Amino acid sequence: MGEIVVGDELLLWDMNFAVYFPSWRAALEKKDNHPDALPSVIHLPFEHHVVYDFCIHPVPLSGCTAPPRPSPSFRSAAPARQTTAWLATTTMSSLSFLTAEYTSLAAETKRKHPEVREAVDQALTVLRTNPSVGSLDGKTAHDLLQPVFLACHTKTAKVIALGLGSLQRLVMLRAVPEGAIPEVISIMREVLAQGVEIQLKILQTLLSLVSNVPAIHGDELAECLLLCFRLQESKIAVVSSTASATLMQLVLNVFDRVSEEDKRSDRAHEAGEDSSNAQPSTFIDLPDGSSFAVGPAARDAHLLFQDLCALCVSPPAVQPPTFLKLTALQRTFDLELIESALTNHYVLFRRHPHLLNLLQANLCPLLLRALAEPPAFPTTLRLTRVVFLLLKQFSAELMAEGEVFWQLIVRFINGESADEGGRHLPGWVRVLAMEISRGLCSDAVLMRTVYTSYDASPSASDVFASLVAALNRIATEKASLLGVGTQMHGVGVSPPSASPSASDHHAFSYMGEMAAMVGGVASAAASGVAGMMGAEEAGLSVGNAMKLQCIDQRDKAEAPSIPETYPALLALQCLTSLCEGFASLVLPLYTSAAAARPRAAGEPVVRASPSLDLSSLPSDDPARTVHAMASAGWPALLAGLSFFLSTNLDDELFASALHALQSFAQVCGALDLSTPRDAFLATLCRAAIPSGVVAAIASWSDAPPQTPRSPAMLSVESLGGLAAMAAGSSGSGAGPPGLSERNLACLRCLLAVAHHLAGNLGPSWFQVLEALQNADFVLRARARAASTQRRVVSNPSSGAGASSNTSAKRVASAASSAAAAAAATSSSDSAARRRPALLADLDVDAIQAGIARLFEASKSLDDAAFRSFVGALCRLSGEMVDMRMSEDGEELHEGAGTPVSPDPGVAAPPPHRRRASGISVIRTLRSGETSFGISKIGTVAQLNLHRLIYRDPDAAWNVVTRHLLSVIAHVSGPQAIRIQAADVLNELLAVAPRNATSAPELQARVQRRVLEALLEQVAPRELAPRQWTSAEAQIREKALQTLFKVLESAGHAFVGGWESIFEILRAACAPVSASRNGKTWSIAEEVGESEGSTAGDTAPTSSEPRTSMSTPTKSRPTSLGPAQRPSRNPNLVRVAFACLNLVCTDFLSALSPDELELCISTLTDFGHQPDDLNICLTASHLLWNVSDYLQARRKEDAANERRFTQLWMMLLDRLRALAEDPRPEVRNGAIQTLFRSIDLYGASLDEHAWNDVVWKIVFPLLDQLDAGSKTASTPSPVIHPQPTSEPLPPPSAAASWDDSKTLTLHSVATVLHAYLASKLVHLSSFPALWDRFLRHVAATFSNESRALATSALQALGKVLSAGKAVGDEPWERAWKTWDDMGEAVLGAAAATPATSEHGARAEPYTQENLCALVDVVRPIHAVAGAKWELRRIERMLKVLKGLLTYPLSRDYRPDVDVMTPLQTAVVDVVMSVDLSSPPGASALVLADLAEFGTLPFLGAFDYTDGTTVSVPGGGTAKTPPRRVTYVALCKDAMPRVVELFRKHKGDREVVSSGALEKMLGAYGIPMKLKYDVPPASKFGDDPPLWKTATLNFIQLVRDAVQVLDTMERAEQFEAIWRQIVDVFRGNLQADCSPVQAFPLSDQAAEEDFDLAVLATLEADIFPRLGNTAIPDDLVVQLATVLQRASRPYVHDPDMHADGVNGSVAPLVEAPRERFAYWCFDLLFAVCSDAAADQEPPRRRVAALCLPALLERCTSVLSAYVAEAPLRGKMPFPRVREEELHYVLRKLYALRLYPGTLHAAFSDNPSGQALNPSPLDVTAPAHMQIRNVVSRSPVAHLFHAYRLFTELLVLPTTAPVAPAPSQPTSQSWRRRSLPKAGPLSAENAVENGEKDKVAGERLSVKELARRCLVEVGTAW
Repeated sequence: MGEIVVGDELLLWDMNFAVYFPSWRAALEKKDNHPDALPSVIHLPFEHHVVYDFCIHPVPLSGCTAPPRPSPSFRSAAPARQTTAWLATTTMSSLSFLTAEYTSLAAETKRKHPEVREAVDQALTVLRTNPSVGSLDGKTAHDLLQPVFLACHTKTAKVIALGLGSLQRLVMLRAVPEGAIPEVISIMREVLAQGVEIQLKILQTLLSLVSNVPAIHGDELAECLLLCFRLQESKIAVVSSTASATLMQLVLNVFDRVSEEDKRSDRAHEAGEDSSNAQPSTFIDLPDGSSFAVGPAARDAHLLFQDLCALCVSPPAVQPPTFLKLTALQRTFDLELIESALTNHYVLFRRHPHLLNLLQANLCPLLLRALAEPPAFPTTLRLTRVVFLLLKQFSAELMAEGEVFWQLIVRFINGESADEGGRHLPGWVRVLAMEISRGLCSDAVLMRTVYTSYDASPSASDVFASLVAALNRIATEKASLLGVGTQMHGVGVSPPSASPSASDHHAFSYMGEMAAMVGGVASAAASGVAGMMGAEEAGLSVGNAMKLQCIDQRDKAEAPSIPETYPALLALQCLTSLCEGFASLVLPLYTSAAAARPRAAGEPVVRASPSLDLSSLPSDDPARTVHAMASAGWPALLAGLSFFLSTNLDDELFASALHALQSFAQVCGALDLSTPRDAFLATLCRAAIPSGVVAAIASWSDAPPQTPRSPAMLSVESLGGLAAMAAGSSGSGAGPPGLSERNLACLRCLLAVAHHLAGNLGPSWFQVLEALQNADFVLRARARAASTQRRVVSNPSSGAGASSNTSAKRVASAASSAAAAAAATSSSDSAARRRPALLADLDVDAIQAGIARLFEASKSLDDAAFRSFVGALCRLSGEMVDMRMSEDGEELHEGAGTPVSPDPGVAAPPPHRRRASGISVIRTLRSGETSFGISKIGTVAQLNLHRLIYRDPDAAWNVVTRHLLSVIAHVSGPQAIRIQAADVLNELLAVAPRNATSAPELQARVQRRVLEALLEQVAPRELAPRQWTSAEAQIREKALQTLFKVLESAGHAFVGGWESIFEILRAACAPVSASRNGKTWSIAEEVGESEGSTAGDTAPTSSEPRTSMSTPTKSRPTSLGPAQRPSRNPNLVRVAFACLNLVCTDFLSALSPDELELCISTLTDFGHQPDDLNICLTASHLLWNVSDYLQARRKEDAANERRFTQLWMMLLDRLRALAEDPRPEVRNGAIQTLFRSIDLYGASLDEHAWNDVVWKIVFPLLDQLDAGSKTASTPSPVIHPQPTSEPLPPPSAAASWDDSKTLTLHSVATVLHAYLASKLVHLSSFPALWDRFLRHVAATFSNESRALATSALQALGKVLSAGKAVGDEPWERAWKTWDDMGEAVLGAAAATPATSEHGARAEPYTQENLCALVDVVRPIHAVAGAKWELRRIERMLKVLKGLLTYPLSRDYRPDVDVMTPLQTAVVDVVMSVDLSSPPGASALVLADLAEFGTLPFLGAFDYTDGTTVSVPGGGTAKTPPRRVTYVALCKDAMPRVVELFRKHKGDREVVSSGALEKMLGAYGIPMKLKYDVPPASKFGDDPPLWKTATLNFIQLVRDAVQVLDTMERAEQFEAIWRQIVDVFRGNLQADCSPVQAFPLSDQAAEEDFDLAVLATLEADIFPRLGNTAIPDDLVVQLATVLQRASRPYVHDPDMHADGVNGSVAPLVEAPRERFAYWCFDLLFAVCSDAAADQEPPRRRVAALCLPALLERCTSVLSAYVAEAPLRGKMPFPRVREEELHYVLRKLYALRLYPGTLHAAFSDNPSGQALNPSPLDVTAPAHMQIRNVVSRSPVAHLFHAYRLFTELLVLPTTAPVAPAPSQPTSQSWRRRSLPKAGPLSAENAVENGEKDKVAGERLSVKELARRCLVEVGTAW
């Protein structure tokens, strides 16, 4: 389909045919009234489409192209460029079409009609020579028309058709001159009787001719119309229908010409020209006698419309038509032509009086007569359409006629005929009337005009009221067809079983109940089952409408079938249109008025406006008209709309009805129509919250829980409930009743109305808020039930049997099927159409949000409206707790008498009531439920906080607070509501102060209001005493919490009222009565009352402070009687103290001195209260804050310094009083605070103040603690000092007093330490103070518990650490005290246990006691020790040693790996002694340290701590003994001794006093014990103690022998050497058998370690043993030790073998074979002459040691000689053979000093070795030989000569010497000895030939032979 636009002409075309429409723009302008907006798709009037539909014969349009889209502007003077270009193209195309037509015509007439062919050729010649055919002259134009005329005269249909086609092309090209028009019309009249195709061509040509030739008027136009009318009467349908369409276009074209004519006239008039010159005019006479000049087109239109009206009369009019020359015309077609003219050109009728006169004089009477006739559907339909046009477009011009038409329409709606005969009308007549009424009602301007014209006129009828009443009547006429809206009853509530009739509905007044439901509806269960089975229900939906409304069905000859509910649908649409029309005018005006209203300071930008002030509007303002219309029509509108809401409407219709109801309610409110507004609000309230739902929920909630029915017991009746559940609603058994979706929609509309009219609702707020309260009640009930159901589903019971399960499954299956069906239906419905906006987003959260927004809108209310709003809330909340309330929310006290419940905490249940709204208010509040009204009061108050603070209190503050306080004081009300009211009030009070401005006046007012409200809660002012319940306690607690919030947020801004605050806080410790009076009270009175209370209520209070201070009196509540006074509530104490804490930490600066005194007293009271220990402790801490503040103020405020000093001393005395509290935590907290204050501010105290602090605070505190400890202590059980004594009893009250005294002692020590030198020492009483303190410490150490003794010593130590500048006398007293305490410890360790002052045996001192005692002596020694003499040092060391070895403690710590604290402390003190002065101090210290090293071996002991442990099988047993080892002390002392000795080895007292001997002996003990020493570590890897001792001993010996070398022979010289030799003897002869259990590598390591001892002997000892001052026996003793250590085996002692006379008994190898050979090596080295240095002493040592060596060697040889015969061929053990070879080799290699053997066996070996005697030449020769041989270097070989010879003569085979791989003594020594020494000198002997022996494999005999050869050689 394409469009071709040429100027004002429209050509619709497609591939086959085209239809031409002239003046299409005018048609569109008449239809749409939007000439400036061109739609993207052109919508033509219905008549245009008819033309197109019936144009089925193609009109060739080859070569035609579609034009571009027209310009959006219809009134553009010049066409757009693209249109101009297209027009040129189209003109050329049309010319081509004309040429083609002529060519076809020439071809067709070539033979039979040559004249036609000639005319065609001539025309073609003209076309070729003159392309612009529109500008040809008459002769040329005649040449173009001549072929057409000739073709039409041929009588040949085909030729005629071609000729008419050419004629149509000429007309379109405007090539037909005006003079030829009559001939053209005549030609078409001649061929009119030809065939169908010719007739259709004529119609097309006529339409083109009239449209393109403007000069056709009068008779010519009438002739054209007459041709069309004749064709319209054709029997051929296509011709008739095409002719009808053409006529329609021609008639419109006639009126289009009038429009064009008017435009030309207007343009000429605007240009100042005379329009009469532009076009000829004629005069038309009007009925009033006047004449009206009109143009030709207007005359044509007048005559045409006049004839059309005349032709419509039946029977025909007397005067026949003068213009159309017709005698009759089909009435329906005539009416259609009239309607078309009126529809498209109603503006022309309004402009031209002659045309308007035709309407009034001709058309209206015609319509009235026709409507009075018996109705026929085609005629009545068209008549009704014309009436609609007249009422809609000419209501102002045809007022009288319009009134008649309106009355006629109302009669039709009511089913009455137009005449008075009472004839029954068909139903379709009513439908037609209602359909046009729907269109008329949708025009709000028209309806206002109707009301103004008729209803508002006294002489006219009430058209509007009659119309609304008729609509309401038809809505309720057939109520049973509309069904019942079950959703409007809520969910889970059955609707009424029958509904009243329509007459009953009208009987209800406008303030009455809901419109009656329709009757005959089954129960909810039956309806659910019917729905599941597919039965159709009665109802009204958009689907009930006709697909094509009845008024548009013009093609029907009979009335269509009309649904029965269609009239009700039309009525609903009419009513909603009326309401929406009202709202479209009033609501924007109301909104703009609200925005334009002046705004006061502080008001929000968006404000709720009061009703419109109609008096300020003009008298003709439309709002006044709407006000009158609403006043007149609201009862019917309310009845109709409320009725429709109760019926079974679909979602779309329900939404429209509900929106209309909402809109009208808003209109009434905006226009200040309070009565209809309230009526509509009441309807919305009832629809939103059905009364049955609220009552059903109450019954559901009140009903006791029923035993769950098993599934098998479910009957058929429950199937409906299951179906309802499956469909989304809740059955009666599934949960509480609730609100349906439509109820929620009504609720949302109610919220919208209330929000919109918030500024003018006034007292009507109550019913709105009441509905919201019930909605909240219902929604919360459903939410709770849903939560409970989820829990039940998550934990299903399992008590049903198998049959029950089967039944349950069947029922569940049915329910699920119903649910599926409902879901499918719902899905299909939603897919069919979208849900209305009013029914969207109806979840509970959205509704709750809407309610919240409504209350937020209170911010936009002015003060008067806000007062009404809050008053309604107060009234609502008050009536819910049975308070008598006025309409403005004030409580009515006069005559108020409500029964008091026996239980003061539970309200007497009032009965249910019904409000005016019809909603049942559930006023019995269950446990835990809160008040909706009070909750919203809090919300509104918070939202309007600015208003409450800044506006007049009567505007908001007073009404809110008074009401909340009244609810709180309503003792018969529910406790939950009272507590809720307290919460709301407290929230308001908490935020009010911090939102006040900084203006002092405003702050003071706000603070005063807040404190008054808080005080009223804590201590209410009422006539009768209040019964104290748990609710009272909670209310008071919440008030105190609010006070805390107020102080926290706005305390810094408080300008007064602190006395009231302290009064509120003290009420927590001393409960107040319910009433307040003016009685005064003092602190002393308060204390007296507290002491007079019961023991469970109060704690002992402190005495009055010693300082003289005046106590101001303040007003306080009177005391309650014994029966009324409640016990103290701990929660109140906690909350109140939080406030006090805040005051003391943040707001002390705001308090005056008198208020500070109150603060201190209040803190003291909280410190004494027994309910909360933490509060007592914190109170003490807060007193510290106050102390700090007082000191700061004392410095800043010089004028009040004395006053602040008194307050501070009072504070200290209060703290001292708190220190007497029986609770240890309180005591300790007070003590800490007391001494911290003294410590911090002691520097600012003068001497007098310090005397008071010491003698009135400190020492009295110590005394009172002693007294308290003695009072609390009980006789202790006898405690034996033995380690196995019983454990101490568990801590008692005395222990807590000891802890307090400990804290006090430490605190005293801290103060004395800080101010001893700067303050206290300057006191005149300092000596007494010092003695008092020392005596107290000593007494505590001796007589008190051991923990306390430790604390006393620690305190003393801390004080002594700061006493350097106190002089000598205090230190001397301190030493004496310490010495006495040390003596007490030593005495306790040596004697029987001491007895304490209490008569019981004193406890043993603990390690902690002893450690503290050691710590005390540190500062004494550090300061005064430089002046001590040796005796005092010795005394100190003795005491320290006694403390170290105290055996009675039971708290020893493990001392293997680390030293105990006591050991560490003692060592530290010992090491701190100055060893340089006095002389002998070093010896004392070294001796003590050496003794410390012996404690693991001599002083270790076992102890038990007396504890028990569990044993398997039950029972207990004592813990096994533990051991004090002193191992760690030993490990620490051993290296210290060596280190100190090296530093002080020059002191002769170290040697002379025997200290060196003690040191050597101390090391010797572990060296002798060796593997029997205690373990050196338990968790570590320390070396054994004997190794540590060995290493330190070696170092000490090396240093010691050097010291001995420089000393002359003294008494201690020999003793020291004997001690050295004894240590070596013990070490070399120690038992090493345990080493055999070691791994081989460890055994080797152990042997390697002992080489250090041998090295020391070789390098340091043996060279010095040659000193003649050393006795010979010591050297012989040491040689004997080596001899014994060199034995690698022994004979088995059990075999009694001596090894000398020979024995084959088994041998026992020595544990360390290598070490034995090393000792043998050392013995050979000592006797040899290998060493070249120190020859004299070495000779002496060799002479003294040689006998032992020879004895050792000869024993080996002789044993072998004796045993060899016994063994025979049995080999010797390996060790024997190795030993034999070793001895032979060593003897062979040994070389002695000359004369050594001689000296060794002489009577004076030492003398002979140093000074050998000469040879005795007088002796016999053999003696001389013997003497010479004994003096030779190989004399030892001569000594064993006999044994060598015996070896040679042994009969057995002598063993062969081992291979060279056998380690020799030299290799062992080179590998093991740490450094070269005399043993290395053997290398000199083994050089040369002797080396051959070591490398050869020699037998024993060979070795013996070689030894003999060596003897012979030497000889």
